Amino acid sequence: MTRMLNHSCDAACHFVEMINRANVVVMVVAKRTIEEGEEVTVDYVDPWFGDMVRIALYWFDNLP
Repeated sequence: MTRMLNHSCDAACHFVEMINRANVVVMVVAKRTIEEGEEVTVDYVDPWFGDMVRIALYWFDNLP
């Protein structure tokens, strides 16, 4: 399912990693109410990369 998620700097969802003794599971969790018909998005930018990557992605997201 995660391959169907697109990036947004104002994402509706975020990733949560759950680890137990045998498995690592990545869940997609809503940060806010997602309206019917709204695209499910996540923020691809790891906070480690900082604001420059976020600015570049925002610029590409908003090209005419």
